[in-house]
Amino acid sequence: MIQESDDYLLAQGNSGQVITTDVTNIPFSSVATLTGSNITFSTSSFSVVESGIYDIKASVYFTTGTNRYLSLWANGNFVRSLGTWSSASLLEGSISLQLTPGITYSIRSSGAAGTLVNDGSVHYLIVTKQNAIKQVTVNADQKAVIPTSELRFEGASARGAVATAIVRFDTVAKLRGDAFSVVSDANNGTAITMLKAGKLDISVSLLSSSTNGFVITRNQTDLTTSTLPASQMLSTTNPSATTFSESLSWSGFVSVGDIIRISCINNPTANNLNNLNLLFQEQEIQVSVSNTLPQFSESDSCVRVFGANGFGSTNTSSRRFSSVDLNLGTDIEYADSATLGSSFTIKSSGIYTMSYSETTNVNGTQSTIAIAKNTRRKTSSK
Repeated sequence: MIQESDDYLLAQGNSGQVITTDVTNIPFSSVATLTGSNITFSTSSFSVVESGIYDIKASVYFTTGTNRYLSLWANGNFVRSLGTWSSASLLEGSISLQLTPGITYSIRSSGAAGTLVNDGSVHYLIVTKQNAIKQVTVNADQKAVIPTSELRFEGASARGAVATAIVRFDTVAKLRGDAFSVVSDANNGTAITMLKAGKLDISVSLLSSSTNGFVITRNQTDLTTSTLPASQMLSTTNPSATTFSESLSWSGFVSVGDIIRISCINNPTANNLNNLNLLFQEQEIQVSVSNTLPQFSESDSCVRVFGANGFGSTNTSSRRFSSVDLNLGTDIEYADSATLGSSFTIKSSGIYTMSYSETTNVNGTQSTIAIAKNTRRKTSSK
């Protein structure tokens, strides 16, 4: 599972600007926090890089209180109110809405003009987007490349002057990869140190006039003899002829720091058959996420309805709505019934955000509005 990083913007403060109703974008002078890569902000407006459901919360502080409410605007056009009318000097509002790239969004106030108070603790804008959790699986058409290193020597006719049992090979004919460190000189002969752990294949062919043979060794301690402990010999020959060409091979696991040598107490006879080959293959590799494709991802779900349309005839306290503005995803099922009113059924467990705004005037009496879950009292909001 991969959790895509969430996006969060907190902008706050102002310079005491005078705000003209429905005209002036309300400024938030400094960005306190901005994480993620989907939200960009510029003093009094913001935009998004990726389409999705965003949560927007605004708190705006005026010097005096009078009837106002906050609203969201897009490219200079009214989109939605964030709350209801208030005569307080502190206005607050929030909304969850699908935002689209390429559009400039801003917060404005409707009602009376006014002057802002520069107090970042109560004058702020928060925009968030909780991104999806994705499960990834390797695409069958994508192949992980297993790093392989290769080394080939050609020609050999001597041993080391100091390491007198170590064959010195003449020329590196091929070197590919980064698994080998090679030392080959007149004093020490040829020694190959492993820089990585993994599977190593070795093959060697030598022509010699000696019947003593030769040995593929690992971490040989005495470099002046080919009579060695079994733990240091990977493979060995035991020829019986006086002039011969012998081949030897070994395959197995090597560790970082292992040193590979060819040990022989007599000089090889110069011949184009003499060679040493090493082929190394790593056993553990890091698989890049670029080799994977999403198997599934959680998609956003959002339902927005508007326009009061009375109540259900049976469930007399259940509000009905005249229009569906947005119905995105499959996690929320919206239903409207003339008898039962409107309802929202949650199809997948999780954390949901729900907000409701309504202006009422019931003969000057108090009206109670409630968001209810699985209620049995459908003729009263209390």
